[in-house]
Amino acid sequence: MSIPGLGERLRYRSTGHIFEIRKITGQFVVLYALNQNIQVMIGKKILADAFEEVPTSNSSASRKASFTPDGAFSLASAVGVQG
Repeated sequence: MSIPGLGERLRYRSTGHIFEIRKITGQFVVLYALNQNIQVMIGKKILADAFEEVPTSNSSASRKASFTPDGAFSLASAVGVQG
């Protein structure tokens, strides 16, 4: 389980645009698009369905954003992880 921090990069599933996390509040995450002039404020519950982690050069597996029952945010590997 991984908690995103400032600078974590996520891919928007609908368009493939890459966003970077710039601020995390109690209920919202503020993201900035890389290579574009786009800023998005999105609820944490929606973030889990709309975004996936950008794979690092060390791993080709994508990870899905999700939330624990207590409201904590996590990114889990899309393959072989049970929560």
